[in-house]
Amino acid sequence: MSVRNLIARMREERELEDILFAYPYLIDPSLEKPRRQVVISKRLRLDLRFELASGKQLIVELKRGRVGTAEVEQLQTYRREIGNQRTRGILVGAFLTQEAEKRIQSLRGVIVFRQLGRDIPTRIIVCSDCRRARDASIERCPSDGSSKTI
Repeated sequence: MSVRNLIARMREERELEDILFAYPYLIDPSLEKPRRQVVISKRLRLDLRFELASGKQLIVELKRGRVGTAEVEQLQTYRREIGNQRTRGILVGAFLTQEAEKRIQSLRGVIVFRQLGRDIPTRIIVCSDCRRARDASIERCPSDGSSKTI
């Protein structure tokens, strides 16, 4: 991968992180403001970290492209470093390899995959009345029924 492609990819992942930081309910409706770029060791940094009301933690790793077994193991490493057995993880990406899908299934819900474009919108609009983001294909705001956007 060229330096130019690497910089472009980093910029795209950063933009995705910016959106999901501002509108975490796009990942899951129950999520509220996360912490971002959380340092958990000298060499490890989480994209997003949520402290849940139940005392559990949810960590999110964002990838604009393919999610393979290396990314699953990366999230498992983060969970081990945090040291909280109650920590769950979400991998966000464009698609999941078959090997990664098998690995995630073997973890029995500790890590889940959310697909960009299917589970998480890639084109969003923001309601001008309530300021909630939604998939651009949805004509009216689910919160207040408005069709006005900013």
